[in-house]
Amino acid sequence: MKYNLPNLNYENDIYFITIESVKEAIAENDFELLNNIYYLFLNRDLKIAEGVEKRKDAILSLDYTIENENPFIKDFLKSFNIKKLIKLLSDAIYYGYAVIDLAYEVKNNLLIPKLKKIPPLALKYDSLQEEYYFLEKNTLNKIYLKNIEDKIIFYNHTGSEKFFNENLAYKIIFYAILKHTTITLNMQYFDSLAIPPIIVKGAGDDEEKIKELLTQIANLKSNSFGIFPQDLSIDSLKVSNQVDFLGLINYFDNLISHFITGQGSASEGSKSGSYALSKTTQNRLFEKVKADASMIEEEVTKFLNKLIKLNTNYNEVKFKFIFKDEVNKKELSNIIKTLTDSGYEIDEEYISNTLKIPVKKKTQKEINSKLKPLSYQEDQLLNTDLSNVKKEINEVYKILQNSSSYEEALSKIEKFDNPEMEKALESIIFANSLLGRLEEWV
Repeated sequence: MKYNLPNLNYENDIYFITIESVKEAIAENDFELLNNIYYLFLNRDLKIAEGVEKRKDAILSLDYTIENENPFIKDFLKSFNIKKLIKLLSDAIYYGYAVIDLAYEVKNNLLIPKLKKIPPLALKYDSLQEEYYFLEKNTLNKIYLKNIEDKIIFYNHTGSEKFFNENLAYKIIFYAILKHTTITLNMQYFDSLAIPPIIVKGAGDDEEKIKELLTQIANLKSNSFGIFPQDLSIDSLKVSNQVDFLGLINYFDNLISHFITGQGSASEGSKSGSYALSKTTQNRLFEKVKADASMIEEEVTKFLNKLIKLNTNYNEVKFKFIFKDEVNKKELSNIIKTLTDSGYEIDEEYISNTLKIPVKKKTQKEINSKLKPLSYQEDQLLNTDLSNVKKEINEVYKILQNSSSYEEALSKIEKFDNPEMEKALESIIFANSLLGRLEEWV
């Protein structure tokens, strides 16, 4: 068993970034520097990590089904953890892409894949060649993505060539850096000044006194004091209080949450936790997760069908996530049939909206036009003496045509009190399986 990529050169021990580096990365679309920033934010900002994990966990919690499942796939999934594949692919929700190295081992004369995650920071960009590549560790050997795409899984969640600046991480980078800049500057302020900037008003131009005054002011710290001339007015610059500071951080967090999950806490002055707010934000998250799922479905389907081609001649399959709010169409059809057979009428609009197919109820004339007697039934009718109950038989046909259910028709037919009629009906029913035909008509 051998993977297609060797040990790769990448740096994930990133401890800090500067505002200047962020501005440079954004201005120049620096792929590697942007990736470093994405990595740092995901690992240092709990709000970002929480939102991304919420999206990924929502995908992993979904059940799935495989359409056109064949014996190979059924046996394969007994030993292969498809949830691991989905988890590796879900990393692309944040970075925009995921790279998975594939190695194959032979088991029972079949090629079975083993997966290995390639860290997003391992991917680099050659601006001259305009190509993505990996750099082999301790060498200058470049392994270009275009040359190995058939040997690995390269999953592009954005569906765009510019995935590094059309991904989720790029959408929140502006707010994330503003948030962390605000925190950093406030920390520096408390570490270095401890008190707000001081404003001194007074007369005089004695250079020595001014120098002495500046020295005293510069030495002022928390819990310190100074002695100043009576004719001087000393005040401090008004700065935002803690509530304003925390409010600003909360504002950035709300914007970040909005982009990642579609959710955010209630705005100031509104009723936090209201049902309407909860329902709306939950729907937003559901829409994002459903979009993520549809993209990952395609990649998993492609992966499974590749295995089928390598191992068997079975037809292709389709991988599909199951959302709990989605109605199983087959089950619903059976429920509708059962209710209809029991005499209940189901709203056409509900059926159409739920099944996502146009539904139109047939007219009685259209139904009657398709109710043709079986040839064998016609023979039985000819061979059965109906001369004494001809009138009643005609009435039975009218009942069958106008009844909406088998039970309704049967209750009306049972009202006939005619021994000859009963005998004739028994002959028709048992000789021709009329009962089965009646149920088909309803």
